[in-house]
Amino acid sequence: MKRLLVLLFICLSVYSFATHNRAGEIQYKRIAPFTQVVGNITVQVYTYSITLIKYTDDGNGVADRCVDTIYFGDGQRGIAPRVNGGTALCNDCNQCGDLIINQPGYRVKRNIYTIIHTYSGAGSYLIHSFDPNRNGGVINIPQSINQPFYLESLLIINNFSGANSSPEFKYPPIDRACDSKCFYHNPGAYDSDG
Repeated sequence: MKRLLVLLFICLSVYSFATHNRAGEIQYKRIAPFTQVVGNITVQVYTYSITLIKYTDDGNGVADRCVDTIYFGDGQRGIAPRVNGGTALCNDCNQCGDLIINQPGYRVKRNIYTIIHTYSGAGSYLIHSFDPNRNGGVINIPQSINQPFYLESLLIINNFSGANSSPEFKYPPIDRACDSKCFYHNPGAYDSDG
């Protein structure tokens, strides 16, 4: 019985330190070819590169994803590999993310996951991703450690608007807020489509 309790304590300890998600975004960009010929008729092709960017804690006992699931909003999903920051410190991952802040008690890593998906036609598609590992201690989210980390981005494909890409954010959401002070974050949004 004593061994079972020790094993249970170790398992719960590992689980309790497995939180990591701080912030993130989903970007999409239409990629060529934009048309193809089917039976002497030129038709639109809606192929998109979809990128999931997550900002996570880094350190011992922190969950680390070599791949992540992206739901395309059309009933399909895909497993996207991490594509940034290879390092010898990764156990099984060829790519390991980029450590962008390395201060005592505050280590933040950027993880980029990319996948290609072709949509069957025009429509609205809610691209999303979720993970059970949100950071604990978020004051304005009760029991944040028990709340899933969820990201979404709405892709609207219109036959008449041409290529449609999501905005890009120039400033990562990794600021540190001060207690009892208003906090503002300007993501520096930029629309490459104009």
